[in-house]
Amino acid sequence: MKLLTVMIAALLWVLYCLTFWAIAALPLSPLVGIYILGNTLSFSVMFVIGHDAAHHALFKKRWKNDLLAQICFLPALQPVSSWQVRHNIFHHGFAGFRPKDPGYPPATLEEYLSWGPFRRAFYRFQRSIIGFGFIYFVDGWLKFGFSRADMKKKQVLRLRWEIAALLTFVLGQLAIAIAISSQSPWLAWILSVGIPFLIWNYVMSFVTYLHHTNPQVPWFDDYSEWRAKKSVQLTVHVRFPKFLDVAYLNIMQHPAHHENARTAWYELPHAQAALARRHDVVELPLKLSSILDVFKKCKLYDSRRHCWQDYTGTITSVCLRANLEEAVDGITKG
Repeated sequence: MKLLTVMIAALLWVLYCLTFWAIAALPLSPLVGIYILGNTLSFSVMFVIGHDAAHHALFKKRWKNDLLAQICFLPALQPVSSWQVRHNIFHHGFAGFRPKDPGYPPATLEEYLSWGPFRRAFYRFQRSIIGFGFIYFVDGWLKFGFSRADMKKKQVLRLRWEIAALLTFVLGQLAIAIAISSQSPWLAWILSVGIPFLIWNYVMSFVTYLHHTNPQVPWFDDYSEWRAKKSVQLTVHVRFPKFLDVAYLNIMQHPAHHENARTAWYELPHAQAALARRHDVVELPLKLSSILDVFKKCKLYDSRRHCWQDYTGTITSVCLRANLEEAVDGITKG
């Protein structure tokens, strides 16, 4: 399966290069939309492989994983070392603990009311069905993608080399777009790089937001409470249609990934089925009504009563405190 994974990554890179060439070199036509979608699909699926490699889930040797991760992360402009700190250590190590987890922790009503009008408006925009694509771009990529915080000296050195590689990659794309373009080079670059990157941010935000934001998924402010209840499911299994699940390499079977981050993509269906037999897993069907319900209810979070609120403080979900106590009692007795 490791060889198959590398072959899939190689084929995705070929698709990425072909669609980049088609967007930049061919005369503008209605087909450009198909090329852009193919381009975005190729590197978003490639990112899933890079994600597994960044967890060191594919090879025994760390350097092989890191190399494959960087190759697969290039089109998404994501450095590996900063991702491994923020995602592997902080997100997986502190999932659901608001002060530490960078996975879009919701604000409390008190925090929201203490902000200025611009910050409040932007928070509302990010947690809307229109603006959610900017939640990963700002709270993930811009905030942590190039940050040296919590990194060791060796990791900082790696990050510098990775940023240099990403800059070289972007400048190389610009140079190629200028060289092969049959239209305005800047338009070619916007269509072949800018728009796919924008779509990618919506795809990434959609996937990661729905993994961890749900009326049935709690967040914690108190460390001792979080430690006592961390066995409770803190992630969501988004039920994709089978063909999409396969196309995106089972990435939506996320609770199993959090159960063991070194479970490779091809092992996730079996691991998810086993997890579902042992726990009550939160599931979200991929339906517009279900997705809209998440965005409608999940605005601000009250970690004392464990329920979601709207921007006026009105409770929008069932308060989970009693359910959490019962779940933890069951785990303890079991």
